[in-house]
Amino acid sequence: MFDYADPEGDLTRIAQADASGLVLAGQSAMRLERQAGARKILAATALARQTYAQVMELCDGLNVAELPQKAALREVALRFEVPVTTAGRWISLGGMLDGLPRVRSAFVEGVLSEHKARIVAEALVSLDDEADLAEAVEVALGLAATAITGSGLREELEKLLISLDPAGAAERRREFEKQQDVRIRKECHGQSTIDAMVPVRDAVVLEDRIAGLVSGLCPGDPRLPGQRRVAALTALVRGEGRLVCGCGDPGCPTTVRPDADTDIDADADADAGSAVVSTELVVVPVRAVVEVVVDAPTLAGVVGEMVPFIPGYGVIDPDLARMIAADGTWQGLYREARLDRASGVVVAQGVRKGRPRRAGTVAPGHLVAAGRLVVRSRPPNVVEIEHLSPVDPAGHGGLVVPAPGALVYQPGEPLRREVVLTDRRCRAPYCDRVAEGCQLDHVVPFDHVDPRSGGWTIAENLIPLCVPCHQFKHVGIWVPTLYPGRIVVWRNVVTGEVLVTVP
Repeated sequence: MFDYADPEGDLTRIAQADASGLVLAGQSAMRLERQAGARKILAATALARQTYAQVMELCDGLNVAELPQKAALREVALRFEVPVTTAGRWISLGGMLDGLPRVRSAFVEGVLSEHKARIVAEALVSLDDEADLAEAVEVALGLAATAITGSGLREELEKLLISLDPAGAAERRREFEKQQDVRIRKECHGQSTIDAMVPVRDAVVLEDRIAGLVSGLCPGDPRLPGQRRVAALTALVRGEGRLVCGCGDPGCPTTVRPDADTDIDADADADAGSAVVSTELVVVPVRAVVEVVVDAPTLAGVVGEMVPFIPGYGVIDPDLARMIAADGTWQGLYREARLDRASGVVVAQGVRKGRPRRAGTVAPGHLVAAGRLVVRSRPPNVVEIEHLSPVDPAGHGGLVVPAPGALVYQPGEPLRREVVLTDRRCRAPYCDRVAEGCQLDHVVPFDHVDPRSGGWTIAENLIPLCVPCHQFKHVGIWVPTLYPGRIVVWRNVVTGEVLVTVP
């Protein structure tokens, strides 16, 4: 569609093209853009090496004050007319791809964007074992072929690396902890930006406390959500357990007497007419919870079957999970089952929580099993999906008799917990919203008039979708189908184009 030598003509063709023409032209241009970008980066890397060799020769083979590296970096920056930091990123990526020929080929072919090529390279470059590297490259390229975001790809690769070498992952975490810091920089109009890298446990606690303070404000508070969060953070920094409501309404349900030292319970019986109106809100301290999901063997320090994760955050190494669990409250998650009398098959019907228990004894470091985790699930090869059959086109999960709650539209908490903990993210293409904040969508629509004939409310017919993706799904342009392994295949009803997401 595009001529490239005729810019005005290309603009005219864009204005006159139909939707399918625009998609084909755009996809072709995007692939060309990736291919050109890959060649640009590899050319920059080659130029840097040539410059390095030339300067080393001038220095009689002595690396004086890292002059050869600096010269190579600046030569690339000047020749390609980019900042030195950009040149450095290009050279770094080109160097990492030397040891990853299959990834480099996918990059040059335009299969991988620069962003995803960098994510894959940074994740895999540290692998020394040839077998582990070959497996990781296969998984990485398979994941990159799905409709996954960059952050989702990064987390899945991190999960893979943890499973291959849990001890190594713990060591990398301890080394990365040295980068913890808080930076405050100036912004315009009397504002400042705060950047901080803190342990995930502290981040979750801070998030919960901010949310707890903000949730106590009345709907009439005029501030934007971000401004409320800033006010809550400021209150916490100042050591205050309260947040000022800005509604200005004397009848605001959050108002209390202005004297913070006054006994609130005693004042409750005082004459309301003598109280001084205030918009000061006293908040009961928020109980922050850091939830870690981990299987019992991994927690006990032996070879487990899953990589631990913190809902809403992502995967963590087993050693960190044990550290958090050492002084935490343990609560078992039990997958309930029911026998389907017609088929004789036991089917899962949700995950229920056991009663909270005090932390037990976590195996000390010398008892922790060496070697990789025995992870039973691996991302599928996308090519193989063509040979799979959907779980059940009727949305019944292969069952003949409805499971308890299957004919009720709203899923119960155990069922919701099972889907959320399994999928962990919104299942729409190129979305990585955490599943905890998503709605559960019936892949095969629920029939409110005759629930038995429509899609049932069971795990095999539910996927988490964030609100925007859920709304877009019901537009009907893309239709999802659930396959074994909770693979979701989205098909465009007009073109037949397919996008795949995996849990």
